[in-house]
Amino acid sequence: MKKIITLLTIVSVFAMLVGCSKDVSGDYKAFNKNAGIVEMSIYEEDIDVIFSSRNEYAEIMSSGLFAPDIDTSMNKLTGKIDSKKKEMKLRNEAGDKVDVTYEVDGDKIIMNIEGLGKGITFYKEDTDEYKEKSSKFDEESVINNMSY
Repeated sequence: MKKIITLLTIVSVFAMLVGCSKDVSGDYKAFNKNAGIVEMSIYEEDIDVIFSSRNEYAEIMSSGLFAPDIDTSMNKLTGKIDSKKKEMKLRNEAGDKVDVTYEVDGDKIIMNIEGLGKGITFYKEDTDEYKEKSSKFDEESVINNMSY
């Protein structure tokens, strides 16, 4: 009888621990006054981060006959996410590493990049908070104030 109770206790503790590491898979967007719209897609352990407003700005600035060529290699990051350690190991298109920690707050992920101060908040798509932030964000004014 003691063995059965011990086994049930171990199984229930394990189930609680597995349940506590929240699955963060899905599509998210951040609406940041400096970076513009940042898209993040997480599927199991794989993660993609795209700075879509910065890409749009680079496209605008590099169009034309004498326009400068703008390096956009930092505008797309790919890598792996470790939900137990709350870490993201990312690389840009040039192969440079970017190590990130994150926090989960309901349907939001707050990404903390060393040296950038306050974290970037990503909202899971199709949530009420996402819809509210999306409707109030003025991407055009952010792009107009960007520089490389």
